[in-house]
Amino acid sequence: MEPKGTAACVWMALLLAISADAWAQTSDGLENGFDAIQQVEQGLALDADPGPPLEAAFDRHFGRVSTHALDRLSDADLGAFFSASDTLVFYTSEHEYLDRVEAAFQELQSRGRETPFDVQTLFKDYVKFREFEPARRLALLYPDVELEELPRTVEAATEFEGPTVLELVGNDEVSRVAAGVPKEGPYVVVAGHPLCHFSDNAVRAIREDPEVAALFKGRTLWLMPQDRYINLETVRDWNREFPDYAMRWAYQTSDWPMIKRWATPNFYFYRDGTLVETVIGWPEEGQRDALLAAFAKIGVVPEAADQRSR
Repeated sequence: MEPKGTAACVWMALLLAISADAWAQTSDGLENGFDAIQQVEQGLALDADPGPPLEAAFDRHFGRVSTHALDRLSDADLGAFFSASDTLVFYTSEHEYLDRVEAAFQELQSRGRETPFDVQTLFKDYVKFREFEPARRLALLYPDVELEELPRTVEAATEFEGPTVLELVGNDEVSRVAAGVPKEGPYVVVAGHPLCHFSDNAVRAIREDPEVAALFKGRTLWLMPQDRYINLETVRDWNREFPDYAMRWAYQTSDWPMIKRWATPNFYFYRDGTLVETVIGWPEEGQRDALLAAFAKIGVVPEAADQRSR
């Protein structure tokens, strides 16, 4: 009869062999996995939600890689894991991918292999997820790396129900506030951006058309996407020039499920909290007729606007 100690050793050896084999399958070819994710990215349709196909590709090629065992990856595989996780941060609002980027960066850091580009990548991912304090700490740790100026943040004094935005306060502070989209009546959410010349064309055309401007007045939110840049000076300049169309930052994309792809400018027309009509883009000839028709669908017409302004 085999001694119990010997049997235990045999079982332990088998477990270690199985574990080692599973790890080999996990870590082998991660660079190819990143190539596969890039191929999915390049094949994305413009009007499709990029999250599901990219998440499926990530799970297929990186899902079995534990963030607690990144020290067992080669430098090349670690770099592939870092880049793949960052790609998912760019296209989704799932915090788990930021956790993976952060874990991979810490492992690169422990090896002394982090580059200025890696620092910039983690910094921008923090910004996307509104993790401003970790971003500031990272900037202090790498003072020679060129990173974006961040505004001071005013902590919210309340809990929120419904969507929230970041609002510029003064010159260099942002505060998280309720988006202010009413549950009753007509309202328009405009996905725009001050660096988008189509958004610039749209706001100038609206402002210079008294009839259309009257329809927008007091019932519009101009909203920037949850992306990896704050562009503080650019937003500041826009808001000074167009105070009636001030830009605010979406705090998180999931608050705005009707916006599938954040191309700008897009106009979303609501009535009593229900999306009624969408006007996409701003061609060279403008969108005046489409805007007037969309306003009419939510019960706002030029004559009524004139009456309210008296």
